[in-house]
Amino acid sequence: MSFSTLTRGGQPASNKLPNAIPKADTTLERIVSTKIPPKEIWLTEVNPGTTSELCRWVLRVIPLARSAESRGHAESSNQDEVFAMAMIPYFQRLFAYDEWANREVLTSMQAPAPSHSLRFFAHILSAERLWLERLLGQPQTLPVWPDFTLDQCRLQVAELPGLWKDYLGSLTEDSLALDLTYKNTKGESWVNSRSDILMHVIMHSAYHRGQIAADMRAAGFTPAYTDFIHGVRQGFVE
Repeated sequence: MSFSTLTRGGQPASNKLPNAIPKADTTLERIVSTKIPPKEIWLTEVNPGTTSELCRWVLRVIPLARSAESRGHAESSNQDEVFAMAMIPYFQRLFAYDEWANREVLTSMQAPAPSHSLRFFAHILSAERLWLERLLGQPQTLPVWPDFTLDQCRLQVAELPGLWKDYLGSLTEDSLALDLTYKNTKGESWVNSRSDILMHVIMHSAYHRGQIAADMRAAGFTPAYTDFIHGVRQGFVE
């Protein structure tokens, strides 16, 4: 197992890695096989004379390395298949939460909505459509930061959940792990797994809903209460 084989996800398609990879490979092997805190090993053995970029990569791939090592000792590949199959309903549940949370935000944003809040919400909806279009291999149809009215947001909130349900329903354990090569809005080429993209969509939307809540509160409005655990407790998310 080497560092260079574990840094594929989320890296540019050119896959250019720092020169300190050989030393990182040795250290990564120790991290995987021991319970020593990875940051401690990094600070004492790898950090001097290497790049901060490599530091970030090493700390990011440690969980992947340990997971790969554990799977390597599994009796069969069935565990991986079961895990992948379990991830599909997991993502379906997360997107059900996202649908509920977006509807709660929409309900809280009665006209006239604060301009910054409306802008953040339009961005959430546009980004969700953009990532779906990338996953489906379709061209981008909306700007990343569209100038939506509240009614236009309402149309997106009504349409997007069905599109995501159709996509998630079409996934298999094999397709979920497949990489997707795409270009971002800057024209840069990147490669990510579909599962990482799905998680990004959920976290990205939650992040900006937090910004909406802060902006609405500052403007004297009561923001939507969209905590995941609240949705689960109240039965809004099954």
